Amino acid sequence: MAKEPSCPACSRYDFEEKLLERVLRNELAIETMLKEIRATNVNVESALNLMQDDRKKTEGILEALDKSKDDMESK
Repeated sequence: MAKEPSCPACSRYDFEEKLLERVLRNELAIETMLKEIRATNVNVESALNLMQDDRKKTEGILEALDKSKDDMESK
């Protein structure tokens, strides 16, 4: 008949409890990182959309300048 060790550090249940705590801490850390990554992704997408809008505006301005240049040359 085996006895359970009196030392909690030697206990199988203590090891499993510590392992479970570590797994839960890691899970919380991963969830936090995932939230940060999603927030960063939203920021990057919005910045990209702003850049695309600015590019379209710039292209429109360049086309208008080219047209006015051509008009001035023809006159």
